[in-house]
Amino acid sequence: MSDAEALAREVNSLFSLPDAALRVTELVDRPETKNRELAEVIMHDPALTARVLRLVNSSYFGLPRKIETVSQAIALIGRDELRILILATSVTGAFSTVSEDLVDIEAFWDHSVNTAVLARSLAKRVGLVEADRLFVAGLLHEVGKLAFYSTRPERYREVLEQAEQGREALEACEQLAFGFDHHELGATLLSVWGLPEGLQDLVRYQHTPEQASEVRRLATHALHAATRIATWMQSGLDATRSPVSAKTRLQLALNDAVIEELVRETDMEAMEILQIVAPNAALIY
Repeated sequence: MSDAEALAREVNSLFSLPDAALRVTELVDRPETKNRELAEVIMHDPALTARVLRLVNSSYFGLPRKIETVSQAIALIGRDELRILILATSVTGAFSTVSEDLVDIEAFWDHSVNTAVLARSLAKRVGLVEADRLFVAGLLHEVGKLAFYSTRPERYREVLEQAEQGREALEACEQLAFGFDHHELGATLLSVWGLPEGLQDLVRYQHTPEQASEVRRLATHALHAATRIATWMQSGLDATRSPVSAKTRLQLALNDAVIEELVRETDMEAMEILQIVAPNAALIY
């Protein structure tokens, strides 16, 4: 077992996901499972039921009619996407006790939701079929940081002080302190939670898309661009420089006008998603 896996398993034992979310994951993996069985498990958790129905009725899905039951939701979005969305939206509750001395958790989820919405929009622009998966990858792209905050708070505080906010510096300091960075830890945690390998790779290579497998490279560029644009948005949209590298702009056919349009669209859509997946964070607005 690697050091990253050992820490991921420690996180899993300390910050367990809801029983219903784990049970849904287990049932989806069984071909003989009926949709009604999944619906029954979800409905035993009223908060999870409400979250699922709010999400499928949001502008994120843009369905032509209102979905009133969990069974209808399963039929429309499919089992795999349902599982991924349930697990992703359950993470915010699992890490609700992270110390505010270490991280501004409201700003953290605001950034994550912006990244999720941007990643999905970028995926659609370039014709990727896994646009919804990019949304989840964006939502969970920095879950490794939460794992560090939760299990090694004092050591990670030292790492943050050493890094002084620079992304490359932060990753280098994480490597020195732990032997792996938050991207690797996040991807490993997704593996422990039973999320698909493709999702793990998106998180692992989000800032090094050229290292991703060829089949996932374009999607990884989309996530990479989304993280950069979301950070740019949170920093106040400094117009003197582009938030996205030339290589990624070329891969995604991005220009300044497209990026500005994406920012406008994200501002409108992200608030609704934030209220569903992290309602406490939405209170900052």
